[in-house]
This record gives sequence, C-alpha cells and structure tokens, in this order.
Amino acid sequence: MKKVMILFFLTTLLIGGLAGCRKPSAEHTDGTTEVVQSSDSHEKTASWPRTITDALGHEVVLEKKPERITLLRSFYLEHFLLIGDPPTAAATGNVLGEVEALEQSEMYAPYLKDLAMINLGSAREINLEAILESAPDVIVGTSAHGGLDRVYDQLVRIAPVALFDFSVS
Repeated sequence: MKKVMILFFLTTLLIGGLAGCRKPSAEHTDGTTEVVQSSDSHEKTASWPRTITDALGHEVVLEKKPERITLLRSFYLEHFLLIGDPPTAAATGNVLGEVEALEQSEMYAPYLKDLAMINLGSAREINLEAILESAPDVIVGTSAHGGLDRVYDQLVRIAPVALFDFSVS
C-alpha cells in the first residue's frame, strides 16, 4: 500500500510539473488573441525625446536613446551590462580610492571581454577631460558622489547628467 501511495504521489507531481511547463495558448477563453511585443520592437516604437527627473530633482531631457553612456562610478555597471547597453566609459575607483582593472575582476571579466570601455580613472576625482573625450550621450552618477556639486555645471555642458540614489533605504 505504501508503494502505491508513493507511486500515486510521484505521478501527480510529474503531471503537475508537465502541466506547468506547457506553452500557454495565444487565444484567451473569450476568443481574443493576445499580442506580445518584444522589447526590441517596443524600443523602436518608443517615443523620444524623454524627460526624467533624477534623484536631486533635475529634469533630464534625452533627445534620443543614448548610445554612449559614461558612468561616474562603477556602481551601476552591472545594471547596464544586464540590459545589454554597456557603458562606453566608467570611473573604476572603489571606496578606498584604488583603481582596479575590471578586466581582471571575476565578476565583470566575462561581460567585459569584448567591450572597449574607456577607463576614466578613480571615481574619487572626477576627470572632466576624460569625460569629455568619452563623448557621452548621457552621464550617469550617484546623488551622493563627493565633489559632484563643484563640477555639475561643467558636466551638463558635456552631456545630460542623470543622478540616481544609490543608498539603501
């Protein structure tokens, strides 16, 4: 009897698993057909320019989808790599002020293997000349970046600047 119960349980588990893995029907029960757009087709039809409000309340206008992204810190690097829009330049200094070769990092190396990313040097010192040479469409940073207030006006002359809140609240 115990073997029959185990066999019944395993059969039920298998059927439930297979039912959960099947592809859903494109037709709903009311007869309507669902249209699914890929993110690529959505991006092509998305309207530009776009206006966003950053963490400090600045309205940032992006005239077109940014192709050249410059990061003032590498905090958001993995986000851009994940969405498939890698930055073209990034400051790679850590909190200790040491500049680390990201290509040698176990975490980033696989994603950066074929990526030509300009190293802006230490994130502790904002290098305006290196940022200008990176020819960014947008500059991304954190609202708590030390020294940013001294160079913010110069940065917005180079490209739109979007600052995000990196703190965990």
